Amino acid sequence: MFALLLASLLGTIPGDTLKEYKLDDKFKVQLPTAPEASTQKMPAGPPLKVYKANGSAGVYLVATLETPEATNEPEDKLQSRLDAGRDQGVQNAKGKLLQETRIRLAPKYPGREILVELPATKEMLRGRLYLVEGRLYQLILVGSAEFINSPSAGKFLGSLNLSK
Repeated sequence: MFALLLASLLGTIPGDTLKEYKLDDKFKVQLPTAPEASTQKMPAGPPLKVYKANGSAGVYLVATLETPEATNEPEDKLQSRLDAGRDQGVQNAKGKLLQETRIRLAPKYPGREILVELPATKEMLRGRLYLVEGRLYQLILVGSAEFINSPSAGKFLGSLNLSK
């Protein structure tokens, strides 16, 4: 009873119930609904595969890009690729990078977590990028600050599960 009263006084943080979805033969991720898949042609190189699921207060996106040339590159080159991916993503979103943290997936794969302000829509973007054995994985949330910082947002961002 007290928790309900407190929630009504403070307002609720938007959240979604997530379920694990296998998106291809290489990975699974948790989303609120079955995603819509699409393919975007890139100016050069392989296409970008995009999976989109709408949540109660924002959008969940997962994107993959094959980068076979990165398969056995040294750490410094992988970090440069992540820098380029971050910069391209911020530019494409017409956003402003507010925060960036170097992260790792399954201790051996380099990644980044980014926070981007989207002035045109007054929304925020929070995402994680990882380079894993010749593939770039991107997990992205777009919505209000409350949405991108909600427990379900954190659960989604931490849900990338590589299938073998």
